[in-house]
Amino acid sequence: MSGTPAVETIDIPSPGPCGLREQKKRQTRRELHHAVLQLILDEGLDNLTVDRIAAAAGVSSRTFFNYFPTKEAAILGLPPDLDQRLREALDARPADEGPWQSIMALAQRLLERQSDDQELRHEVIRRYPKLVHSMRAATNDARETARSVLAERMKAQGMDAIEARRRAIVYIDLAMTLVTSSMRISQLEGVETSKALVEVRKLVRALGDDRDALAPLS
Repeated sequence: MSGTPAVETIDIPSPGPCGLREQKKRQTRRELHHAVLQLILDEGLDNLTVDRIAAAAGVSSRTFFNYFPTKEAAILGLPPDLDQRLREALDARPADEGPWQSIMALAQRLLERQSDDQELRHEVIRRYPKLVHSMRAATNDARETARSVLAERMKAQGMDAIEARRRAIVYIDLAMTLVTSSMRISQLEGVETSKALVEVRKLVRALGDDRDALAPLS
Protein backbone atom coordinates (compact mmCIF):
# COMPACT_ATOMS: atom_id res chain seq x y z
CA MET A 1 0.00 0.00 0.00
CA SER A 2 3.00 2.30 -0.22
CA GLY A 3 1.51 4.17 -3.16
CA THR A 4 -1.79 4.88 -1.46
CA PRO A 5 -2.34 8.58 -0.74
CA ALA A 6 -3.06 9.33 2.88
CA VAL A 7 -6.33 11.09 3.60
CA GLU A 8 -7.05 12.68 6.94
CA THR A 9 -10.02 11.29 8.79
CA ILE A 10 -11.96 13.43 11.22
CA ASP A 11 -13.90 11.90 14.09
CA ILE A 12 -13.59 14.15 17.12
CA PRO A 13 -14.78 12.09 20.09
CA SER A 14 -16.98 13.69 22.70
CA PRO A 15 -14.87 14.63 25.73
CA GLY A 16 -14.88 12.87 29.06
CA PRO A 17 -17.07 10.06 30.35
CA CYS A 18 -20.49 9.69 28.79
CA GLY A 19 -23.85 8.26 29.71
CA LEU A 20 -25.65 5.37 28.11
CA ARG A 21 -27.27 7.55 25.43
CA GLU A 22 -23.96 9.07 24.33
CA GLN A 23 -22.31 5.63 24.33
CA LYS A 24 -25.05 4.36 22.02
CA LYS A 25 -24.57 7.34 19.69
CA ARG A 26 -20.83 6.73 19.53
CA GLN A 27 -21.42 3.07 18.79
CA THR A 28 -23.92 3.84 16.02
CA ARG A 29 -21.50 6.33 14.43
CA ARG A 30 -18.72 3.72 14.50
CA GLU A 31 -21.01 1.07 13.02
CA LEU A 32 -22.08 3.36 10.17
CA HIS A 33 -18.48 4.29 9.44
CA HIS A 34 -17.45 0.62 9.45
CA ALA A 35 -20.45 -0.37 7.32
CA VAL A 36 -19.71 2.13 4.56
CA LEU A 37 -16.09 1.00 4.32
CA GLN A 38 -16.99 -2.69 4.27
CA LEU A 39 -19.75 -2.19 1.68
CA ILE A 40 -17.37 -0.40 -0.66
CA LEU A 41 -14.93 -3.29 -0.46
CA ASP A 42 -17.63 -5.97 -0.79
CA GLU A 43 -19.96 -4.42 -3.36
CA GLY A 44 -18.05 -1.60 -5.01
CA LEU A 45 -18.31 2.15 -4.81
CA ASP A 46 -20.87 2.48 -7.63
CA ASN A 47 -23.39 0.38 -5.69
CA LEU A 48 -23.08 2.39 -2.50
CA THR A 49 -26.30 4.01 -1.29
CA VAL A 50 -27.42 5.52 1.98
CA ASP A 51 -30.13 2.86 2.23
CA ARG A 52 -27.54 0.07 1.95
CA ILE A 53 -25.26 1.70 4.51
CA ALA A 54 -28.10 2.17 6.98
CA ALA A 55 -29.34 -1.40 6.51
CA ALA A 56 -25.85 -2.81 7.04
CA ALA A 57 -25.56 -0.86 10.30
CA GLY A 58 -29.06 -1.86 11.41
CA VAL A 59 -30.56 1.65 11.41
CA SER A 60 -32.98 3.60 9.23
CA SER A 61 -31.92 5.83 6.37
CA ARG A 62 -33.32 8.78 8.32
CA THR A 63 -31.09 7.88 11.24
CA PHE A 64 -28.06 7.86 8.96
CA PHE A 65 -28.41 11.61 8.39
CA ASN A 66 -28.36 12.23 12.14
CA TYR A 67 -24.74 11.07 12.06
CA PHE A 68 -23.40 11.94 8.61
CA PRO A 69 -24.59 14.50 6.04
CA THR A 70 -23.36 12.52 3.00
CA LYS A 71 -21.92 9.17 1.96
CA GLU A 72 -18.52 10.83 1.57
CA ALA A 73 -18.73 12.16 5.10
CA ALA A 74 -19.46 8.65 6.36
CA ILE A 75 -16.36 7.34 4.57
CA LEU A 76 -14.33 10.12 6.13
CA GLY A 77 -15.99 9.81 9.53
CA LEU A 78 -17.05 13.47 9.43
CA PRO A 79 -20.08 14.16 11.68
CA PRO A 80 -22.61 16.92 10.86
CA ASP A 81 -22.06 18.56 14.27
CA LEU A 82 -18.29 18.86 13.89
CA ASP A 83 -18.14 22.47 15.12
CA GLN A 84 -20.07 21.62 18.29
CA ARG A 85 -17.93 18.53 18.93
CA LEU A 86 -14.75 20.54 18.46
CA ARG A 87 -15.94 23.20 20.88
CA GLU A 88 -16.91 20.59 23.47
CA ALA A 89 -13.61 18.78 23.08
CA LEU A 90 -11.61 22.00 23.45
CA ASP A 91 -13.76 23.21 26.35
CA ALA A 92 -12.95 19.96 28.15
CA ARG A 93 -9.22 20.76 28.05
CA PRO A 94 -7.69 22.72 30.98
CA ALA A 95 -8.60 26.40 30.70
CA ASP A 96 -4.97 27.53 30.95
CA GLU A 97 -3.60 24.93 28.52
CA GLY A 98 -1.81 26.29 25.47
CA PRO A 99 -3.65 25.96 22.14
CA TRP A 100 -0.98 23.75 20.56
CA GLN A 101 -1.03 21.35 23.50
CA SER A 102 -4.84 21.18 23.28
CA ILE A 103 -4.82 20.47 19.54
CA MET A 104 -2.15 17.78 19.86
CA ALA A 105 -4.08 16.11 22.66
CA LEU A 106 -7.18 15.99 20.46
CA ALA A 107 -5.17 14.70 17.50
CA GLN A 108 -3.79 11.88 19.63
CA ARG A 109 -7.29 10.91 20.79
CA LEU A 110 -8.62 11.16 17.26
CA LEU A 111 -6.06 8.68 15.94
CA GLU A 112 -6.47 6.33 18.90
CA ARG A 113 -10.20 6.14 18.17
CA GLN A 114 -9.64 5.39 14.48
CA SER A 115 -7.21 2.51 14.69
CA ASP A 116 -9.94 -0.17 14.48
CA ASP A 117 -10.87 0.57 10.85
CA GLN A 118 -7.63 1.99 9.56
CA GLU A 119 -6.85 -1.05 7.39
CA LEU A 120 -10.30 -0.85 5.81
CA ARG A 121 -9.79 2.85 5.07
CA HIS A 122 -6.38 2.21 3.54
CA GLU A 123 -7.80 -0.49 1.28
CA VAL A 124 -10.77 1.65 0.21
CA ILE A 125 -8.48 4.48 -0.87
CA ARG A 126 -6.11 2.07 -2.59
CA ARG A 127 -8.95 0.64 -4.68
CA TYR A 128 -10.72 3.94 -5.31
CA PRO A 129 -8.17 6.77 -5.43
CA LYS A 130 -10.82 9.02 -6.99
CA LEU A 131 -12.29 9.32 -3.49
CA VAL A 132 -9.29 11.35 -2.44
CA HIS A 133 -10.51 14.55 -4.09
CA SER A 134 -13.98 14.60 -2.51
CA MET A 135 -12.62 13.48 0.84
CA ARG A 136 -10.01 16.20 0.84
CA ALA A 137 -12.67 18.77 -0.03
CA ALA A 138 -14.63 17.66 3.04
CA THR A 139 -11.45 17.75 5.10
CA ASN A 140 -10.78 21.33 3.97
CA ASP A 141 -14.20 22.35 5.28
CA ALA A 142 -13.40 20.65 8.58
CA ARG A 143 -10.03 22.41 8.67
CA GLU A 144 -11.71 25.82 8.39
CA THR A 145 -14.17 24.89 11.12
CA ALA A 146 -11.31 23.85 13.39
CA ARG A 147 -9.50 27.13 12.74
CA SER A 148 -12.58 29.14 13.72
CA VAL A 149 -13.21 27.13 16.88
CA LEU A 150 -9.58 27.32 17.99
CA ALA A 151 -9.44 31.08 17.31
CA GLU A 152 -12.54 31.53 19.48
CA ARG A 153 -10.86 29.64 22.31
CA MET A 154 -7.68 31.73 22.09
CA LYS A 155 -9.69 34.98 22.08
CA ALA A 156 -11.53 33.76 25.16
CA GLN A 157 -8.12 33.23 26.78
CA GLY A 158 -7.35 36.90 26.17
CA MET A 159 -5.51 36.86 22.84
CA ASP A 160 -5.95 39.61 20.26
CA ALA A 161 -8.45 38.57 17.55
CA ILE A 162 -6.01 39.02 14.64
CA GLU A 163 -3.24 37.10 16.41
CA ALA A 164 -5.68 34.36 17.41
CA ARG A 165 -6.80 33.92 13.80
CA ARG A 166 -3.20 33.86 12.58
CA ARG A 167 -2.15 31.24 15.12
CA ALA A 168 -5.26 29.16 14.52
CA ILE A 169 -4.38 28.90 10.82
CA VAL A 170 -0.82 27.78 11.59
CA TYR A 171 -1.71 25.41 14.44
CA ILE A 172 -4.53 23.64 12.64
CA ASP A 173 -2.65 23.34 9.34
CA LEU A 174 0.44 22.03 11.11
CA ALA A 175 -1.57 19.60 13.23
CA MET A 176 -3.34 18.16 10.21
CA THR A 177 -0.01 17.87 8.38
CA LEU A 178 1.35 15.85 11.30
CA VAL A 179 -1.76 13.66 11.22
CA THR A 180 -1.29 13.06 7.49
CA SER A 181 2.38 12.20 8.01
CA SER A 182 1.37 9.80 10.76
CA MET A 183 -1.10 8.07 8.46
CA ARG A 184 1.54 7.69 5.75
CA ILE A 185 4.02 6.17 8.20
CA SER A 186 1.25 3.96 9.55
CA GLN A 187 0.59 2.61 6.06
CA LEU A 188 4.26 2.11 5.21
CA GLU A 189 5.31 0.51 8.48
CA GLY A 190 2.10 -1.20 9.56
CA VAL A 191 1.87 0.56 12.92
CA GLU A 192 -1.13 2.21 14.53
CA THR A 193 -1.59 5.83 13.48
CA SER A 194 -1.68 7.00 17.10
CA LYS A 195 1.76 5.47 17.69
CA ALA A 196 3.02 6.92 14.42
CA LEU A 197 1.96 10.39 15.60
CA VAL A 198 4.17 10.04 18.66
CA GLU A 199 7.14 9.31 16.40
CA VAL A 200 6.27 12.16 14.05
CA ARG A 201 6.20 14.61 16.95
CA LYS A 202 9.62 13.37 18.05
CA LEU A 203 10.96 14.06 14.58
CA VAL A 204 9.50 17.55 14.61
CA ARG A 205 10.98 18.29 18.03
CA ALA A 206 14.34 17.11 16.74
CA LEU A 207 14.26 20.01 14.27
CA GLY A 208 14.98 22.24 17.22
CA ASP A 209 18.49 20.75 17.33
CA ASP A 210 18.99 21.06 13.56
CA ARG A 211 20.82 24.29 12.78
CA ASP A 212 20.09 24.01 9.07
CA ALA A 213 16.34 23.73 9.76
CA LEU A 214 16.43 26.87 11.89
CA ALA A 215 18.75 28.91 9.67
CA PRO A 216 17.26 32.19 8.40
CA LEU A 217 16.11 32.35 4.80
CA SER A 218 18.61 34.02 2.49
